[in-house]
Parts: sequence; structure tokens; C-alpha cells
Amino acid sequence: MKHTKSTSSIAFDDQSRGEPSLLCLPGWCVDKTSFRYLVEAGSRNRRTLAMDWRGHGESAPEQGDFGESALIEDVLSVIEESGVQKVVPVALAHAGWVAIELRRRLAELFKQKPRAYWMEQLEANDVPYTPVYNLAEVFQDPQIQHMGLEIQTDRKTSRSSKPSSSLVEYSDDKSQHPTPPPELGEHNSEFLKSPGYDEKAMAELKEKGVI
Repeated sequence: MKHTKSTSSIAFDDQSRGEPSLLCLPGWCVDKTSFRYLVEAGSRNRRTLAMDWRGHGESAPEQGDFGESALIEDVLSVIEESGVQKVVPVALAHAGWVAIELRRRLAELFKQKPRAYWMEQLEANDVPYTPVYNLAEVFQDPQIQHMGLEIQTDRKTSRSSKPSSSLVEYSDDKSQHPTPPPELGEHNSEFLKSPGYDEKAMAELKEKGVI
């Protein structure tokens, strides 16, 4: 068992190694022993931490009331003291609200560096990830280019479009190149003949601006 060096000395267990680490947050009025079976199982594969809130279990006694902000400080002090770089909060009961606030604060941390930096960190620690692209970035991805997913469809009067090819392709059944979307009103005649409109009726609809 370890203790943080923060104002409120927070007790926590730190088992095994491996990122991202599991950070067990117990519910109200219970201590870290409520996670004893999870810690035993989780630590077989990765680093697992379980903490006691201030005034609970083996943490220092606390005088007076305290709320969510104080609990967040407890969690952050454990993260700092342990030196973990990536955590997955595992929350019980009311601690779920603390986990949500923790995620919000860590999100602010992620904003301090570009996406490429975090991708390198995840890659270096063998953490599965995938970037979220905007539309302009999609076809610049090396894997997308390698798979030849970018195709172009030429249209008669409008600008060409660049849809994605099918992600699934079989050796004996090659996917067909998609046809371009129709021009505005291109198939009016075919559709209107079915319910009985003749050329004269369609010309009247066109003159009135209906089609």
C-alpha cells in the first residue's frame, strides 16, 4: 500500500505493470477492498490501482464535509503519485460522477498537444487506437490509399464526386464501380410515365415549374 503526498494523504494499492492502467474508484462509504477480486484478476494483465477516498479506509481522516471537487483532487493525486500515463477509470456507484469529471479534465490535457503526438504515445505503448478524420483527411490516410478506396465518378453537368469503394471485396466477386448520382430531374420521364403522364402532361408540369 502507498500514500500520496498531497494535503489529504490518500491510500492506494498499486499492482503489476502495463498501460493503460485500471484505476478503481470505490463507492461512497466503502473502501478499496470492494475491488479486491477485480484487482486480483486485472493485475494479471495490466497495472491496476485501487484507492481509498479521503476519510475512508486507510486514507487520512477528514474533518468536515467534502464534495466532488475534493474527490477529483484525490484521484489526480493518486495519478500523479503513481506516475501512470494512461488510466481507465473503473467506478462503483457515485464514483461514476467522479469518473465523468475526470474524463472532462483529462480531455483538456489532450488538447494541449496535437493529435500526432498522442498517436505516437499510443503506438509506443501498444495501445489500439484510430484517429478521427475530417472529410479532407480521409483519403490521405496511407491505409486508405493502399486499399485503393478512393474512386471518382464523373457526372454529365455537375462536378465529379469521390465516394469510397466497398470496404469488402471478394476474390471471385469484384465490387462494381458505382454509378454517379443522377442529375436533377434526369429520371423524371421514366418515373412519370408509370402513373400515366404523357409527354404533353410532363411538358405542362415542367412549364409550371413542378418538375
